[in-house]
Amino acid sequence: LYAGVQADEPGRASPRLPETSENDLLTRLRGLLQSLRPSRMVAALASGSDILFARAALSEGIPLRIVLPFTKEDFRRTSVEPRGERWLTHFDRIVSNAAVDLVEGDRPVEETADAFNEHNLTMLDDARALVEGTDERVWVITIRPAPEPGATTVTDNLVLRAEERGHFSLDLAPIHDQVSAFIVMP
Repeated sequence: LYAGVQADEPGRASPRLPETSENDLLTRLRGLLQSLRPSRMVAALASGSDILFARAALSEGIPLRIVLPFTKEDFRRTSVEPRGERWLTHFDRIVSNAAVDLVEGDRPVEETADAFNEHNLTMLDDARALVEGTDERVWVITIRPAPEPGATTVTDNLVLRAEERGHFSLDLAPIHDQVSAFIVMP
């Protein structure tokens, strides 16, 4: 399961996912996926991190399951269109790909943190159902800046809910100059 910050809106004072970091991040994601070799990836498809993950997965031939909280048209209008035409082009290309399993929600459009936090639980349940009865595990990979105490984002909520369920989570910094490390020990 993957998630992360949306693309920065033009003129954002404090960058989270600026356009200048996208190609580097896409390269890093492809390298990570080549190493991890997941059997499937699950998430929504908002502008920014979600679309970058989806592009990397499709480039690496990894099956992709897109789980939207509401209809494709409503999600496109609310979570992709505000960031511009290039994100719309990526979104349309991904959802029309025959290799993508698209699940549209039937809820009314509600763009609140509570609604998206509830959708996090839906995606976690969907990912768990996909691995049930197998020896596979659900991992949650996110692209987000370091969490700010007292300012919990929807992505922070996803990580918290995943860890409460015993899922491994991995954070990637959206901007490469942020120092981070991933250490594996026996």
